[in-house]
Amino acid sequence: MAASTSPGPGTLITVAPTGAEAEKAAVPGLPVTLNELLITAKECEAAGAAVIHVHIRDEATRPTLDRRRLADTVAALREGTDLIVQLSTGGAVTDSLTDRLAVLDADPDACSLSSPTPGRSSRTCTS
Repeated sequence: MAASTSPGPGTLITVAPTGAEAEKAAVPGLPVTLNELLITAKECEAAGAAVIHVHIRDEATRPTLDRRRLADTVAALREGTDLIVQLSTGGAVTDSLTDRLAVLDADPDACSLSSPTPGRSSRTCTS
């Protein structure tokens, strides 16, 4: 059986173009501004993506959980695309759970929540 190069019916393609740990100096195509993210999102949607997973960045291009930036990003992606918007709750896994879950206030369609590996930290999703 030959491998398929196109998604089948019901396939949901998620793109994660921003990455939390990459830096623009190392990855020149990394979208770090809202305008760059919108351009990338439109390109991904045109290529068949249905979901965009986003890490928000501050003015210094570091990952942030700034509520205004989160809300502005969700609004801009909804206005400029038909993608399902999934926010990362990780500025960093060291951020408090309360701060990480505050991304829900930006009203995304979905969120991801990474947690420390059990046994490797005293923090869990419930702490």
